Amino acid sequence: MHLLPNGFCCLCFLVKSEALDINYTEDFVDAMTAGCRIEFKVKHFGFTDCSGSCFYESQWGKNRIGYLIYRIIIFGYALAWIIADVVTIPQPYYAIFLTNWSEVAGCLYLFLALCIAIYGVATEGKDLRWFHKVVWLVFEAVISGALITDILFWGLLSSRLSSQALAHQFNIHEHVVAYLLLLIDLFINKIPLRFLHFPYTAGYGLTYAIFTLILHGAGVRSAVYPPLDWANSPGIAVLYSLVASLIAMPVAHILHWGFYHLRAFIARSCDVEDSPLEDRSVENIEMGGETNNAFE
Repeated sequence: MHLLPNGFCCLCFLVKSEALDINYTEDFVDAMTAGCRIEFKVKHFGFTDCSGSCFYESQWGKNRIGYLIYRIIIFGYALAWIIADVVTIPQPYYAIFLTNWSEVAGCLYLFLALCIAIYGVATEGKDLRWFHKVVWLVFEAVISGALITDILFWGLLSSRLSSQALAHQFNIHEHVVAYLLLLIDLFINKIPLRFLHFPYTAGYGLTYAIFTLILHGAGVRSAVYPPLDWANSPGIAVLYSLVASLIAMPVAHILHWGFYHLRAFIARSCDVEDSPLEDRSVENIEMGGETNNAFE
């Protein structure tokens, strides 16, 4: 089978299943099964079995310059919205709200990913170093945090706002578009997600809950949000904090882990990388590297 142009990847994926009568649902389940065998190793609580090139290249090609341009555009877009928000709407307590935490953390990830993409173009290196692991951790935490932030907002707080406030461009960006940017990035980048990294996403949620408790103790604000009223309803605040951090955040991480495997499966099925098809093993693609050390 010859290599397909990157632009025809999705079309290829759809046509194959009909023209060649291939059951992609069954193939995807088989790929997920193989991925699970890889994932559940103690060492995958850490950040291993990944090439540094995964942070310089897209899942859909090895053009580092093109990937760098993408990184510049998406970071510039995210940063512009934050600047416009801060300048346009004065917010004395900007730093205490989870929405702003989520948006700034997402922009921080995009900035770090841009810096590493620049490093990749300058050095052409492939070794996995400590700063790759930092970006890896931040990405997994912020994408789950963004999803849960949006779910909590639309599920618990949106009814308290007017339709005009809900339709405001900054609200739509903060509670819809900011997460979609990270989700799109998940399907474009080549960073692997590990199932066993779910404790780190829970840690992100607990960090914010502890932060609100510190605000209460310091006399700054006892109820950043109505469900987190440490002065009048500490039991409810603890319950919401634990459910959001220890249940919702890990579930969001597992969902994104599934999206990562879907991305890898489509890439493998479409054979979009510049390597022979026989080298496009489940292990290699699922592990996000050119060589796979997970089976040693």
